[in-house]
Amino acid sequence: MGTDASEGSVVHLLHQATQVADGVFTRTVRTLTPRQFVILKAVAASEGLSQTDVMDATGIDRSTVSSMTRTLVKRGYLARKRIKGDARTYAVRLTDAGRRVFNSAKPIAEKVEIGLMKRFSNAERNRFLNLLAMLARDRTA
Repeated sequence: MGTDASEGSVVHLLHQATQVADGVFTRTVRTLTPRQFVILKAVAASEGLSQTDVMDATGIDRSTVSSMTRTLVKRGYLARKRIKGDARTYAVRLTDAGRRVFNSAKPIAEKVEIGLMKRFSNAERNRFLNLLAMLARDRTA
């Protein structure tokens, strides 16, 4: 190992990378956190998802989706209503304000992604994203 104590620690390096990416996203987009953005993106792609569907679509855990959905409802970006036949399940949809904030954040979020990835060649970027996706999908790790 070199002089950096974090070398070789996958968990620590992933955490540091997440902090960098979250910080850049939050400072640049300003209106949404990265996870709020991805929830709005999932709902925009398929209105009327249940919160469980949002969890499946985003990979965000149940309690975080529930908490963020409540926050996004309070902010006026999402509306939710009970699904007929299941009093425990909510369907969520974007409000007009939610669609506006999502649509205005989308090109900024894309620029953030480009900025974060610009240090990699196309081949490195594709490999990096594939490896991250593989790790993120593996719920047995």
